[in-house]
Amino acid sequence: MEPKKERFVRFYSGEKQQGGFLGGIADSSNVEKKFSPPLLNSDGKYKVTDTLKFGRPKKVYPEDHESWRKRILDPGSDLVIQWNRIFIISCLLALFVDPLYFFLPIIQGTKESSCVKTDLNLRIVVTIFRTIADFFYLLHVFIKFRTAYVAPNTRVFGKGELVMDPGEIARRYLKSDFFIDLIATLPLPQGKKRKINIACVQETRWVGSKAREVDGFKLWYSGGSRDRNGVGILVDGDLREQVVEVRRINDRLMTIKIVIGGCTLSVISAYAPQVGLDEEAKKLFYEDLDEVVRGIPSTERIVIGGDFNGHIGATSSGFDDVHGGFGFGERNGGGTSLLDFAKAFELVIVNSCFPKKENHLVTFRSSIAKTQIDYLLLRKGDRGLCKDCKVIPSENLTTQHKLLVMDLEIKRGRKKKAVFDRPRIKWGGLTPALSREMGEKFTGMGAWSGSEDADTIKQLE
Repeated sequence: MEPKKERFVRFYSGEKQQGGFLGGIADSSNVEKKFSPPLLNSDGKYKVTDTLKFGRPKKVYPEDHESWRKRILDPGSDLVIQWNRIFIISCLLALFVDPLYFFLPIIQGTKESSCVKTDLNLRIVVTIFRTIADFFYLLHVFIKFRTAYVAPNTRVFGKGELVMDPGEIARRYLKSDFFIDLIATLPLPQGKKRKINIACVQETRWVGSKAREVDGFKLWYSGGSRDRNGVGILVDGDLREQVVEVRRINDRLMTIKIVIGGCTLSVISAYAPQVGLDEEAKKLFYEDLDEVVRGIPSTERIVIGGDFNGHIGATSSGFDDVHGGFGFGERNGGGTSLLDFAKAFELVIVNSCFPKKENHLVTFRSSIAKTQIDYLLLRKGDRGLCKDCKVIPSENLTTQHKLLVMDLEIKRGRKKKAVFDRPRIKWGGLTPALSREMGEKFTGMGAWSGSEDADTIKQLE
């Protein structure tokens, strides 16, 4: 006769499980029963009081377990030390990625015209790697909010009492390194580095008198040959709709008019003949420039930006009213012509009015020379609108010219025109009785009829 099978559970206490199972049906005669001492009664009988459930075991937490969201990290723990190493590697990655942004500009076009654009594939790759580095920095900010620190008043030989209060940790971090870390996390270098609204460009070598879209800017240009000369003016998306006039004089001069905040701004892009050309070409250039400036009303503001191929010199000797005294190099004939032109029309050369280091004054740099030949000019009365003017050494318009920028503050708010000696109607004193009385008078005078067409309204004599 087959022995009776019993349901059983094998228990262990601190012993290794030997290839068995947690529960099942088996022959009780062939199974060794092992029970830990706590499962024995005083009389030696076996007793099990817990209810046993079979199935997928659930995760068991200790009594002092805390959620990861509330957990405070020890700065000396393996987790924090390992993370700091990973973070340093991500920072090194960012240092090597950022210089690649200088390789984004490329020149594309045909034989007749060329345009500076950005390499889309390189831009995507660089932005992806930079975004990954920024993500690690953002995660580092979060970890610093959850990392304890040693209280300064308890520190002895680098050790002391850890501050575990999340509020104290957050307050200390906000007062120390938070804003620096936040600025480093934001992808500021990847955006538009220079907020430029209007740009005057020379030596474009674009043929024709046309307009085109260039990276969010509207470009108006004028050129006669793809081999030399050519000028243009770029206007950003905020101001492009404010352009009311465009004049193309030749391949060395053009001007646009922009209405900003109730005032008219005339912007002139100029490209003077080089030193090697004959004097007749230079004379003709300044005659054309004189005619353009002379035709601008005195009520309009003027900004002239151009490559004048001349040196105004480091000092203002003889031209104190137009030269600010902070130039570069030695004055030559081309610089004297520019100074005479500025003096005749009461203009001031803005990038000579601010004391700057040499690299913020030099606008043209080659392997054999460094000079100042690009200038920005304003009316003397508008000199106060300019807050700063300098060269950005790291920005190249071509391989040798540097970007010259000027901060011009023009308020866009509209001013109300003051009206004097004009009677004002006080509508607040118009009562219903006066309204009816006025209506009867107008009806009797036959001034107008509300049911007639506007063209048949009778005029008062």
